[in-house]
Amino acid sequence: MNEMPSDQENKDHFDATANNKGLWVMRANDLHVASRVLRERVVSIHIDSLDDVEYAGLGSTTAMLQGFAIEVLLKAYWLTQGNRLGDDGMYSVPTLKRDVHKLDLIADAVGYEDISPVEREVLVRLSLFVSSYGRYPVTMRWQQTPLRPDASGVPHRISWSNDDHTIAEALIQRLKRDTEK
Repeated sequence: MNEMPSDQENKDHFDATANNKGLWVMRANDLHVASRVLRERVVSIHIDSLDDVEYAGLGSTTAMLQGFAIEVLLKAYWLTQGNRLGDDGMYSVPTLKRDVHKLDLIADAVGYEDISPVEREVLVRLSLFVSSYGRYPVTMRWQQTPLRPDASGVPHRISWSNDDHTIAEALIQRLKRDTEK
């Protein structure tokens, strides 16, 4: 008969997992690959049939997965700096007041300073896909994303372009390199 692991064994296993940079990088890679595969499908769509229509709205989901990959890589970077994410069975980044999905705040909290102003602005918008638009049709409050006209005058709550995607992809590649150090 197998004995149940003790609370201490459970905590120790939790801490070992939470502080294993390789596992964080692996999960970030999983999220990044899922984002890329889904994006390739979305970008390749020529809506010629009803079968293609089901993929048309998945751009927000690809951005959410891309944002999750960045979030996980930032936490792997924290581990690279000799910090811990798990202590005594609890997960936290002590310099982050709340565990939010605001990527710019997470970057600050983990000490990742290699972010340009343009990248920071992309992270702010990408955070909205992570916390809301990748999963829900709205944010918690309308004030988080008031309507703003785009270049052609059409009002939108949020925008995400190929240029934004490219900037986020470059940041992912840099984060991957920086977590390998």
